[in-house]
Amino acid sequence: MAKIITVDALKEERRNQTVVEKIPYVIRGEQKYVEKKLVNGEMELIKLDKPFGEMMTAMEGVENLLKKVALDVDFGREAVPLLYKPIYRTITNADFPQIVPINEFVQAQVVFLQHIEGQQIEFGTRTMYTNDGVPIITWTAGFDGWTLETEKFDATWSIEAYNRALGEAYNALLNHLHFYPILSESGYATKNHTAKNTTEATYLQKLRATLRAAIQHANADLNPVTNARRNPSIVLCSTANLMDIQDALGRMVIGGTEYPALGQLNTIIAYDGWSVTVGANTYTYPGVSSGVCYLIDPKRYFMELVKADLTIETGEPDTTRLVRAPIVAWAMRGVLASPLDAVEEVELP
Repeated sequence: MAKIITVDALKEERRNQTVVEKIPYVIRGEQKYVEKKLVNGEMELIKLDKPFGEMMTAMEGVENLLKKVALDVDFGREAVPLLYKPIYRTITNADFPQIVPINEFVQAQVVFLQHIEGQQIEFGTRTMYTNDGVPIITWTAGFDGWTLETEKFDATWSIEAYNRALGEAYNALLNHLHFYPILSESGYATKNHTAKNTTEATYLQKLRATLRAAIQHANADLNPVTNARRNPSIVLCSTANLMDIQDALGRMVIGGTEYPALGQLNTIIAYDGWSVTVGANTYTYPGVSSGVCYLIDPKRYFMELVKADLTIETGEPDTTRLVRAPIVAWAMRGVLASPLDAVEEVELP
């Protein structure tokens, strides 16, 4: 049975986990960490025992506030699970340059051969890719944080809402950054495209036949550099088509004919995008359209490059706006994706 990855499924999975992590924050240029504890889906958050104004008078109080912000933001991240992880390899390196040369990431070919005494060992080869490279982009968000009004009226609840919104927005951005190269690719054409089946009798038979043909079509494609076949194991679809695809991949009996499960496709990811309105502007990250899905050969041609993950810090006060301590969140990341080497676009019946 295929593993189903949806927002709700990942949240349910977290409810059965106990997680202890260190969440980074920056105060006066120094990076520090606050411990996060998630027990059976419940997260321990910091409760403030002093009014804002009193805490802002001492560095210890400011740091405690910043710890709370970091945990609140991470709590928001828990509300928008990362769906793309099964597709991508993650490479973390604080020393990444602004443009990461593509030849830093190589396709290695190695073979073990029987060694005959006195003969030289057959060494592996590396294929270098020549391109401009992958940019590491700085992503930022923030809000005014503690203002005079927050201090005087002790509006803790409003700060918590902003903190959690930051976390939700960041994870939504990560999902978008990693799915968009797949969804926006315009070159699938015939080499990476399977049309819907129209000859089978029932809808489920048509869907199964379409997915089976897509697997075969992908398997027949040899990469000109690595000579590797595309072997898709992940289906990326919309929630609207999720249950039908799940049924079509499983074993079924129709009209006395037994159809074995299409076990090669062992993971289904449903991604519907995300939208938020900030002020007068609405920002929308598109999801998978109904009526199409993508069969993906994961990891080999997909990498997320992390120079610095989400970090929270405070800025300098701005007396002209009565801002005591603005809150800034930033991260430095890049995405390397080659859909034409790894993805089959499938038209659903």
